[in-house]
Amino acid sequence: MIMKKKIFTVIMSAFVCLSICVLVGCKSQSQDNQSNEKTISIKYGVKSDSTKTLTLTNTTGQDVTAVKVQLVGDSASKDLAPSDNNIWSNDATAEIYLDEGKGSTANTQSGGVQLKAAYDITFVLKDNSSITLHNLTQAGLSDYADAKLCINSADKIGYIEYKDPSGASLNTLAGEQKIAADKKAADDAAAKAAADAAAAQEQDTSESGSGGYAGSSSGGQSTDDCTGGNIKLR
Repeated sequence: MIMKKKIFTVIMSAFVCLSICVLVGCKSQSQDNQSNEKTISIKYGVKSDSTKTLTLTNTTGQDVTAVKVQLVGDSASKDLAPSDNNIWSNDATAEIYLDEGKGSTANTQSGGVQLKAAYDITFVLKDNSSITLHNLTQAGLSDYADAKLCINSADKIGYIEYKDPSGASLNTLAGEQKIAADKKAADDAAAKAAADAAAAQEQDTSESGSGGYAGSSSGGQSTDDCTGGNIKLR
C-alpha cells in the first residue's frame, strides 16, 4: 500500500511539473507572438477582397505627410487617403492597401498577354522631399516580412529593409540605386540631345545671317537690291 502511494505521488508530481512547463511554454510563446506583432498607427487606402497589404515601419527619421501610388505605365499617380491620423510618424507602422490593377498597355504588347500590375509608391516627407519605391507587385508584397521604410543618407534614395523566411536581413537598396542611375543617364542623354539641337539651330541661323547684302553697280552708283522696301537675301 505504501509503495502504491509513493508511485502515485511520483506520477502526480511528474504531471504537475509537465503541466507547469506546458503553461510556461505557452505563455512564453504568446509573449513572443505579441512582441512580434506591430501596432498599426495609420492605414492608407481602402481594404477589400481585391487588395494586398504592405506593412511598413517608418524609419526615415521624418514623419510621412502623404502617400501616392502610381501604376507602372500610367501617367498619373493618385493619393491614398489616410485613416484617422493624417501624419505617419517616424518609428510608427502603417498598412498600405494596394488594389489589384491591370498591367498597362505598354506591358501588354507581347501577344496581348495581360501582365501583373506593378506599382511605384511615393512617400512625401515632412521637409517636402520625397522618396519612391519602384516596381512593387501584389504577389511580391508577401515577401516583405518585418519590413521597414528606409532612406539612404548618402544619396537620399528610399528602399525597403525586410527579412526572408530564414530570418536573414535583406533590402532593395541596390535595385533602387540602379533605377535612379538609369533615370539620371536617360535625363542626361535627353538634356545633351536638346543642347546639341539648340546649338545646331543657332549655328544655322548665324550662317544664314552672315552672307550680307548683295549689291549691284550702275553708272558708278551702288544700290541695294530691294523691291518695295523688302531686302532680298542672296
